[in-house]
Amino acid sequence: MTDAERGYVGAMIDGEGTVHCYPIQGRRGDGLGCYIQVTNTELELLSAMLRATGVGRIYLQTRAGFIGKNGINHTKDTWVWKSLRRNDMKAIADQCWPYSLKLQEASHLF
Repeated sequence: MTDAERGYVGAMIDGEGTVHCYPIQGRRGDGLGCYIQVTNTELELLSAMLRATGVGRIYLQTRAGFIGKNGINHTKDTWVWKSLRRNDMKAIADQCWPYSLKLQEASHLF
């Protein structure tokens, strides 16, 4: 990634995203599952994330609408970019941590 791309990815994770880790139990023992996710209503913003990082997937998350008194649907469908692979998350964190407080706080988990 270029320095500008690292800044963009870090800012998107801080502003629109989440870094989530959770305990998992499996046959091989206990562990930690993690993912990085960015959600937005603009597909192009997440396409730029995918191009910059080269990892993850983008999918559409449809939402049930909230119909107001005026009959207008106030809920938009959103696009989600998500990275689940630990090696990919580590690479993103290693490159983008100076630009993201969320990655700085969670980088020791990858």
